[in-house]
Amino acid sequence: YTYTVTATSPCTVDDISEVIVSEQAIPNAGTDGTLTICEGSMVTESQLFAQLGGTPDSGGTWSPAMAGAGTYTYTVTATAPCTLDSTSEVVVSEQAAPDAGTDGTLTICEGATVNETQLFAQLGGTPDSGGTWSPAMAGAGTYTYTVAATSPCTINSTSEVVVSEQTAPDAGNDGTLTICEGSTVNETQLFAQLGGTPDSVGLGHLLLREQELIPTPLRQLHHVQ
Repeated sequence: YTYTVTATSPCTVDDISEVIVSEQAIPNAGTDGTLTICEGSMVTESQLFAQLGGTPDSGGTWSPAMAGAGTYTYTVTATAPCTLDSTSEVVVSEQAAPDAGTDGTLTICEGATVNETQLFAQLGGTPDSGGTWSPAMAGAGTYTYTVAATSPCTINSTSEVVVSEQTAPDAGNDGTLTICEGSTVNETQLFAQLGGTPDSVGLGHLLLREQELIPTPLRQLHHVQ
C-alpha cells in the first residue's frame, strides 16, 4: 500500500511511502477422525495424525498422553497476530483380541473318535467360539484350536487339547466248561475257558449265570449177576 503526501507550492515533489502487508496463516488442525486399534495396544501420534481429515498442519500437540482407547485432541497453536488455536479430535476404539482359551486334556475310550464339542469343553479360560480345530477329528493325539485375528489385530490365538485313550475293557470270548456232577466250579476254571485275551482284573469276580450252566450227569453202572 502506498501513502502519498502531495507537495504544496512552491514545493513540487510529492512524498510517498509504502506499507507491505503479509498474512499469517491461521492454524489448521484438520477435521475429526476415528481409529480402531487391537485390544491392549498403545496408540501413537503418527497413527492419530493419519486419521485427521483435511490438510492439518504438522507440529501440533496431542492430549492426553498416548494410551489405548479414548478421545485424543490435536491442537495447533495460533501464531500472532492470529489468536485462536485450532483443534480436532480422533476417537480411538478397540478391536477385541482373539482368545482361544488355555490348553486342556481329555481322556476318551479306546477306539472312540473325539468331536469338537468335547475338545472345546476342555479348554480353560473364556475361549471365543467359532474357531477351527486341526487336524481332523480322530482318536488320541494333540488337537489345536485357532481363533483368527480380526483387523487391525494381526496375531491369531491358539490353544491345544491333548487327547489320551483309556483301554477298553476286554472280557474275552465266550467259552464252555464241563465239570463232574456235584462239583463246584471256581473262577480260575472259568477264566481259563475264556477265548481271546481277557483282562485279568475286572469287577473282581466272575458272575455265574445259573441258567447257562448245564450239568452233565454221570452214567450209572449196572452189575451183571
